[in-house]
Amino acid sequence: MDGSGAVRWTLNGVAIATTVNDQREVKIVADGQGGAIMCWESNAGSYSKIMAQAIDSTGQVKWTENGISVCSTDNYQSFPTIVSDGLGGAIIAWQDNRNSSVDIYAQAIDSTGTLRWGMTGVSICTAIHSQCCIQIISDGANGAILSWLDSRSTGAGIYTQAVSNMGIVKWAQDGIALSTNGYGDSLTMTSDGAGGAIIAWNDSRNSNYDIYAQSVTGVGFVPVELSEFGIE
Repeated sequence: MDGSGAVRWTLNGVAIATTVNDQREVKIVADGQGGAIMCWESNAGSYSKIMAQAIDSTGQVKWTENGISVCSTDNYQSFPTIVSDGLGGAIIAWQDNRNSSVDIYAQAIDSTGTLRWGMTGVSICTAIHSQCCIQIISDGANGAILSWLDSRSTGAGIYTQAVSNMGIVKWAQDGIALSTNGYGDSLTMTSDGAGGAIIAWNDSRNSNYDIYAQSVTGVGFVPVELSEFGIE
């Protein structure tokens, strides 16, 4: 739609993916040129797969019909999320069960639809038990910061990780713990404007749901709370 509210493309919308079975969980970011890049979960086969497609400002689909698979492995991939890489492409992360538990993988795709981090993506977290509910933001340097709910210990913890534009995981293996009390839920995050992030979540440590937050710097430093301070 344009700024006056007029519909600009084909009546009833432009087809992005119309293969058999369900296409769902679509996410979208601007491509910086008046168009957009989308990702979604496709169930048109033995496994659910994460697909991506670009569309320009005139409503023309730019890549392969019905989208490009961002990961070639034969396993369930689900619940994608996406952020612009600031270079006309995007970084996409998803839940992945190639290791028999739910882990987190990511892929970068450029403005031409070329996969940049290999055919199977890069691992963000493969810790034991399940990781889910991924959130992703730009790190301000063409990479991304991710956060998620993590059940490697009792209940649900909150973890975070950064990945560079080249697909290199930057912080501690399997992520940095922001909360490990097991009461985390429903997280969200935003940039701190300096290469780091601020993450907030629902937390039931006091029996009812409250809101807690934590920050992480661009080098993966989480502030430590001092319970006592003294000078000797």
